Amino acid sequence: MSSVLGAPFFLQRLKPLIDNGRVFFAPRNKPKTRQFLLDTGWSQNDIFCILKKLESQHYYAGPEPDHDGTAGKVMVFIYPHESLKLYIKLKIWTDAEGDAASIMSFHEEGQYE
Repeated sequence: MSSVLGAPFFLQRLKPLIDNGRVFFAPRNKPKTRQFLLDTGWSQNDIFCILKKLESQHYYAGPEPDHDGTAGKVMVFIYPHESLKLYIKLKIWTDAEGDAASIMSFHEEGQYE
């Protein structure tokens, strides 16, 4: 799977996971994501609504193996939402219960450095 061509397949796997409760928050830079969510007042449901709107055109980078060596592929999307450009890093892997995903980063692009 190569870059842009991998985005549709990644999103096709991701969206059912949202509905099935198999997407988990696991930010690598917790203060950055937490501060963004505090500043915006967004809930988990708000974030899931945005994730459901992701399309291939929002692809930015990946798929890549996770740098910590754990199973799964990581992809990054840049999503325009109102006056913001959101940086969204996601990972999908397969475990004993099937596919699962994590939200590794979710904040305004270039902010909260």
